[in-house]
Amino acid sequence: MLSYTKRGRDPAGDAEVPLTRAEVENYHRENLDKYSAPELLRARHILIEPTAQTDEANEAARRQAEQVLARVRNGEDFATLAKQFSMDIATKDKGGDLGTFGRGTMLDAFERAAFSMQSGELVPDPVRTEVGWHVIQVMEHDAAVVQPLAWVYSSVSSDAAIAKGERMAKVTADSIRRIARRPADVVRLAERMGYTVVPNQHKVGEVISSSAVRPFFQELETLSAGQFVAEPFKMKGQGYWLAWVDSISPPRTPTWDEAKPYAIDAFRRGGGERAMNAKRAELDSMSAAGWAFDSLAALWGGPERTRELAPGKGLAGMGNYAIFDSVAFGTSRSPALETGKVSGWVQFPNGLVRMRIAERIEPGPQQLAERAANIRAAEAEEGLRGYFEELKKRYPVKILEARMRDMQLASPPAGPPAP
Repeated sequence: MLSYTKRGRDPAGDAEVPLTRAEVENYHRENLDKYSAPELLRARHILIEPTAQTDEANEAARRQAEQVLARVRNGEDFATLAKQFSMDIATKDKGGDLGTFGRGTMLDAFERAAFSMQSGELVPDPVRTEVGWHVIQVMEHDAAVVQPLAWVYSSVSSDAAIAKGERMAKVTADSIRRIARRPADVVRLAERMGYTVVPNQHKVGEVISSSAVRPFFQELETLSAGQFVAEPFKMKGQGYWLAWVDSISPPRTPTWDEAKPYAIDAFRRGGGERAMNAKRAELDSMSAAGWAFDSLAALWGGPERTRELAPGKGLAGMGNYAIFDSVAFGTSRSPALETGKVSGWVQFPNGLVRMRIAERIEPGPQQLAERAANIRAAEAEEGLRGYFEELKKRYPVKILEARMRDMQLASPPAGPPAP
């Protein structure tokens, strides 16, 4: 058992934070997206996919998309043509309607073209994306609306006060932590400043369900009596914690009454895994009795089919794409699953899967060129890290604006070719 004490520094209440109009205006400028209605678009499309990953198939799909676009321009009904020609199964029966969406939702090329149009306009030419050629019509285009500060002043000032209060609390907590050399120093300062000091107990190794506080307790368990948690820990709604270990008691065997809640919780949490393993045993038994892969899958509506999976994508909802890649595409130590063969059970974070590769599609020249360009760009970016680190040493610069600190620096211009 670990006994620890935490001293809380609550963020100041809205009314206690000194705030000028200039600070409110600055906060509004830096957080315009919080007080604005985003730009929205409603569009419909007709997707024409190439029948194969070749230049010829791609050109044929482009020509078909142009023919469909010409028919729309000549007055034929877009929804009818979508039902007839679109290869987007999810939208074709809805006349190609994609619904309403904002920026950052669709594929880049599709989005750039669609957001450049006004309500009722057709994109002039078919648009090429990773999945094929799109004929696009914008049905509604609502521009972003920024609320004037005068309309939202009370909300902005409240948010600005909360943010400033958080900063003030952090500064105070940091200052106390730097001044205090021993836990007793913190206690004296807390009493003088009117802050709360709370003793607590924590069982070493106890499962912490909240990811928000898990890092705090993980660090706490590494400390000895009298040691502080390295930095003030921010806890949402509670300000900042300064914490230290008071004492550590040796382990003891718990009574059944003490252990019972943990045993029941562990049993419940293992229920899903037990059910999964029981189902796997049942399916393995049926397979050994002669049931084929498709016959077993038919009991649950047939095998789930996933199209055009590339390395790095993985199976939707299963987690850890690297596990799928190692089976589907192989590794340096193990070959890829053969086309048409069924794998054994593959353990993913979210369940067990047996897989069969229906078809392998070799990349076309355009895809290979794009992949090579991406690899070259990644290598160039990696090589520039040392360049920028050296620049930082020679020309130290402090970026004050938080948003600018997170921006990636542009690559330096290429020098002249070597003679």
